[in-house]
This record gives sequence, C-alpha cells and structure tokens, in this order.
Amino acid sequence: MNIHQHETSGIFTDTQTNLRLDVALTQYLNDFSRSQVQHWIKSGYVKLNEQVITSNRHLVAANDHFTLLAIIESDLSWQPEPIDLDIQFEDAHLLIVHKPAGMVTHPAAGHQSGTLVNGILHHVKSQTAVTRGGMIHRLDQGTSGLLIFAKTDQTYQRLVQMMQRREISRHYLAIAHGNIKASGTVDQPVGRHPQLRQKMAIHPMGKKAITHYQISDRFHHRCTLLNIRLETGRTHQIRVHCQWLGHPLIGDQIYGWSAKQLARYPSYIQPALKDFGRPALHAACIELLHPITEQKLTCQVKPPDDFQHLIKQLQK
Repeated sequence: MNIHQHETSGIFTDTQTNLRLDVALTQYLNDFSRSQVQHWIKSGYVKLNEQVITSNRHLVAANDHFTLLAIIESDLSWQPEPIDLDIQFEDAHLLIVHKPAGMVTHPAAGHQSGTLVNGILHHVKSQTAVTRGGMIHRLDQGTSGLLIFAKTDQTYQRLVQMMQRREISRHYLAIAHGNIKASGTVDQPVGRHPQLRQKMAIHPMGKKAITHYQISDRFHHRCTLLNIRLETGRTHQIRVHCQWLGHPLIGDQIYGWSAKQLARYPSYIQPALKDFGRPALHAACIELLHPITEQKLTCQVKPPDDFQHLIKQLQK
C-alpha cells in the first residue's frame, strides 16, 4: 500500500460564489471525484479561511481561501525507471516534456511501469519529494505532446493554482472527420458517462468545460485540421466536444470514429485513415509565466511522424 499526502490550496472565484463546498472543491480538483472530496471534507481535511469545515453543504464565497491536506492510499507504488525523455525545457523548478503517442502518463491499474512519470521520477532522482510525481496535468495514452512537471513542492502548488486560474495556455492540433464550416467555441459540461464508466460524456451534472477551436486547414477528403485552445482541462474534453459537434477525431473509436465514417472516404485514402490507430490529437504548444522566475515560457513541438504523414496523405 502506497500512502502519501496530497496538499492543495487555492482561492475560489466569483463563478463559485454560493456553490456548496463539495461542488466548488470538486471543480477545483480535476483529478478527484466528488465522492472523494466529500469524504475529505467530512474527515476534517479541508480548511476554509483557516477554519476546518466538515459540512459539504457549506456555501463558499468569492476570495474564500481553502487548504486541503488529505491522506491518499493507493495500491500502486510509483517507482523511478530509466526511460528516455524528450525534454523541451528544464531548470531547477520544473520541466516540460514531450510525451510520445502510446506512452501512459502515470502509473495506473494495468500500467504500473513504463510510464512517463516513472521516467520523470528517475530523472529527478527523487520518488517522494513532489506530490504525484510533480504531475500537473495529463494526456491520454494515444495523445502526443507537451506536459509540465514540477520539481519542487513550491512549484507544484503554484502550477496547480495557475492551472485552476487558467493562466497556462495549452494549444492542440487535431484532425476531425467532416467539413467543419466555421471556427467556434464549445461550452458544454463534461462528466462520467452514466452507463459506460470508462467513458466521458456531455452531462448536465458534469464539470464546466470550454474548448475553443479554429480551422487551420480543410482537406479534399472532408477532414478538417483544427487548432484548439483549452480553457478548461477535463478528462477527454477535446474528444468529447468534437463528438458533440458531430465531427469525431480521426482514429478515435471511443468517441464516434467508426467503419461507417471510414466508408465515406474514397478507397485510395481509406488505408491511411484505417492505419492511424489512435485519436488524431497532439498537444503542440504550452505558454505560461514561470511560477518562480516569472519569465515567459513558450514551448512548441511538431506532431509526430504518423500525424504528419496522415496530413500529407490527406493533402494529396
């Protein structure tokens, strides 16, 4: 059994005024369920303005300061492993890493080793110094691109707060099925699918999710290359929102891409589409002010070879 402390602090905003404490805190903590948050509140792990609050129904106000210090038990032990990393930026406080498609971000059931976090822990030569291995956000296994990791607890806390305040800009490239007519924004809440618990879905009880998309290119074969900016970062957010638009990502068999869509394309392009065995999504750019030095950081990375090859095939 792996036991560690999870410490997070932050300030509630105007949009959370008069929300129940459990609801507001769940919005703030992307990685944990509402039931887990309710357990922590009842256990006395949550302070609001330096006072312990044990009622989930307590209403919060703008500028209320909260602190969570919880004990988390996990059957998984996150172990350092020597794994080659594609580091795009590193200093004493943080690093930005390019995760290849196919690699799992962090240990979980069925993937206890060989993950990016295992490699990060080996690289920083510390297993326990930073909460959750310094992981600030995640990418799906099939998604390539940039991720930020903290190397100190101070940096971790500040990056988490910046993410919650939407001060870290994340841009993605995606190839969507169909001809999207205009750029736009999807503002639809994302939550766990009511029947299929491994999936996410548009759900009225889900967390607020906002995705901005711009058309970067249109291909002759009725595909659209999108430049996407996340305002929020919910699990599978881009994939769910693209499905909601009626334009699932190429290769995303969980969220709408199927043999039915594939059959609509000319026979000479079908092999390239069929061989792309993952969602066509790439985290291409991260922009932020360094949480310690306040230096502006901008990291960009090109899509992997299979992504670029698919674009070339669609352009022919």
